[in-house]
Parts: sequence; structure tokens; C-alpha cells
Amino acid sequence: MTYIEIRTLFTPFQLAVMVAQTSFLARKDAWTPLKMVSAAALLNCCGDFIMCSILGQGIAGAAFATICAQMALFGMLLFRLHRQGVLPSLFPATPFETLLPFVRFAGPLSLVSFMRVAAFTFINFTVASLGTTALAAHQIILSVFIFLVIAGEPLGQYAQTALPRYLPGSPDASPSAAFALIKKVLIGEAIIGIITAIIGCATISYAGSIFTSDPAVLAEMKSVVPVMLFSYLLSPISACTDDLISNLIDFETIVGGGVLQECSPQEKTLSICSLFMVWEHLPR
Repeated sequence: MTYIEIRTLFTPFQLAVMVAQTSFLARKDAWTPLKMVSAAALLNCCGDFIMCSILGQGIAGAAFATICAQMALFGMLLFRLHRQGVLPSLFPATPFETLLPFVRFAGPLSLVSFMRVAAFTFINFTVASLGTTALAAHQIILSVFIFLVIAGEPLGQYAQTALPRYLPGSPDASPSAAFALIKKVLIGEAIIGIITAIIGCATISYAGSIFTSDPAVLAEMKSVVPVMLFSYLLSPISACTDDLISNLIDFETIVGGGVLQECSPQEKTLSICSLFMVWEHLPR
């Protein structure tokens, strides 16, 4: 079995882990999943060493080590949820009527996620058609980009967790508090964007030899530095804006904005424009 086949068979565990982690974050408990993910990462490293270095199973062994770590993480998360008394019972089965609000909310978000995956796939196919030099530069730039912009993810998750209590319909609804929270989060994301832009562009321009010694690939990487500068600056704010829009449960904005972002070369600019939509939905 190949790496992809093995990982695909155990995709349900990965999805279950994501849901379990989200349940902790929704209750503003970030330490529990952090400790358990760290333990699972250590288990994954040990499994990689045993399966690849000792048993010589190659990439298939790495896949088995990863899924074993994910299953262990899933078990730890479920046990902790059970100890906290928040693990729902599977029996009796949940009535379909209670699932309708979830379907109404998850449906548009699933559509947006599908469009983003489709757009990302199209980008990779397009770059692959440009030749090996462009593809190599693309992979290096993308790896550095993802590694750095993930720094803004915690603030986006914090916004998703903290903002709902201040929105209309909540006992603690407060427009002023909602505006203050959004302002703090956006300022934080802007600072992260500046820092990641400096580090990312400097890495591509002056430290590209860490990743490759091919002069053609290095020249290709440096040619896109101006574009990457704006991507680094806008991506954290863009991701945070998406989280805020999701909190407002405005499906027309979620789907419409998602379509515009994925179909336009100016997707980050369009995502920033959705900040005005956030303001429009908060009562004055």
C-alpha cells in the first residue's frame, strides 16, 4: 500500500481528531490539546524511527506511524472529554431535526472549502505545466509561506471562540466589546503579517540556498518576492476576516466572498473588503 492509500483509509480518525480539538478550543481550553498533540508528535517521531530505520518499511512505515499517532491522539482526546463530562452519548441516535442547524451552517462552509481545494489544485497543475524550475521554486516558496503564515492561526481561532459571546442573541451581547475585540485581533494579525513578510521575503531573497543550489530555481524564487510581500502582509488579516464572517453566520457573504476570493487574482484584497461586511452586521 502507498502512503496516500494508507492515510486515506484512516481519514475518519483525522477528521474526528479535528472535531475533538475544536471542542476544547470552543471552551477556551488550548492547553489540553497542546499537551496531547505534543505527546502524539513524539509518538509519531518514535514510530517513524522504528518503522523506517529499524524495520525498513520506507514511506509506508511512515504512514503507519502517523496514523498510529493520530489514533492515540484521538483516544486521549476522547478520554479527556469523557472525564470532563462533555462527551455526548451516541445512543439514542440524534434526531435528524437537531442536525438541520448544523447542516445549514456546515453546508456553505463545505462549499467554500471545496472551492479553495479546487483552486489550490488548479494552481499546482498550472505551475507543473511551466516546467521543473518553476515547480521547484513554487514548492520551496509555498513551504516557507505555509510555515510562517500559520503563526496567525491562533488569533483567528481566538476570534472564533471569543466573539460569539458579544454578538446579538447572547446574554453578554455588547457591540462595543465586539468592536474592541475585532480591533485587537486585526492589529495583532497586522503585526504578524509584517513580521512574517520580513522573515519570508528575506529567506527567499538571501537564504534560498538553504533549500536548493540550482541558480535557475533561486532566480525564479527571487522574481516573485514583490508578490509574496503582499501575500504575507494580507494573509493573516484575510484568514482572520474569514473567521469573523463565519461567526456572523451570514451564508450569502460566506459563499459569495469565497467565490470571489477563489476566482479573482486579487483574492486577498477582496477578503480584506469583507471587513466592511463584518462591520455592517454588528449593531451600532
